[in-house]
Amino acid sequence: MSTRFKSACAVALILEQDNKILCIHRGAVKINSHCWSIVAGHIDEGESATVALVREAFEEIGITIHPDDITLAGLLLIHKSFLQIEILK
Repeated sequence: MSTRFKSACAVALILEQDNKILCIHRGAVKINSHCWSIVAGHIDEGESATVALVREAFEEIGITIHPDDITLAGLLLIHKSFLQIEILK
């Protein structure tokens, strides 16, 4: 029997206004502790990427984003043996 690739899916918010991108300073968390970052998080089981991004924005910085205001900027695929970045336009 073959082993299937199991992925961990996440979303990231690039919130831009007046040529500035919103960054947050993470506290003592599991990933990227005490680092500057953009709003990001894992997609929960059964959740769409859009719903996950709306949820993460509210959880991390307390803002409400309407799903219609979200545009997919790109995809990032990370695997043990390679890094692939696809930018969609």
